[in-house]
Amino acid sequence: MSCCTVPRVHVGDVGTKLRLVLVDQQGAVINISSASTKEIRVARPDGSTFDRAASFVTDGTDGAMEILSEAGDFTESSPNYKMQGHVIQSGLDIRTDVETFEVEANL
Repeated sequence: MSCCTVPRVHVGDVGTKLRLVLVDQQGAVINISSASTKEIRVARPDGSTFDRAASFVTDGTDGAMEILSEAGDFTESSPNYKMQGHVIQSGLDIRTDVETFEVEANL
């Protein structure tokens, strides 16, 4: 129920956009423009997590929401970081598929 856009991420990066686009099982975009809650949870390889309120990329009709990374979000290099979106709006309370991404080491 989602697809994601994650650029190359490195340990310590700040301001990196993590984006999810909500789609249904047929691949059609889910309009989330009236969502009262939109958030993305990120899980680190050590099992710790953080939740961040998401913003619309445009106006939500495209199903897209994103967060920006902050200091301390990416603490180790690993291909096993995960993220999952959560959206609540009238008649809808869903979580997206879990998406995995890699955080690369620095020199």
